[in-house]
Amino acid sequence: MQKDGKSIETDVKKLEKVIGVYLQMGIVKMPGVRYYWENETRYPPVADVIARNRFQKLLTVLHFTDNFSVPDDVKSSDRIWKVRPWIECFRQNLSEGCA
Repeated sequence: MQKDGKSIETDVKKLEKVIGVYLQMGIVKMPGVRYYWENETRYPPVADVIARNRFQKLLTVLHFTDNFSVPDDVKSSDRIWKVRPWIECFRQNLSEGCA
């Protein structure tokens, strides 16, 4: 909503799919994101999970922090400030083990 003031219709499961697909793309690399859905280079573990346009839309609006609540000094000193809250939560969950 920060970008254009409009809410995007989604839920936790769809966001989990986006993150899973993004991680899969890190394992199986292609020259560009669109290649995973193109006919000649289609990769079913990505293309069968979510439509390309939906993936790209959700990826562009997905934020892990409120851009307006982070001080400028943090933005300039921490290169991953946008995903820092997610990384810290992920680390904490790893150190606590599976519940």
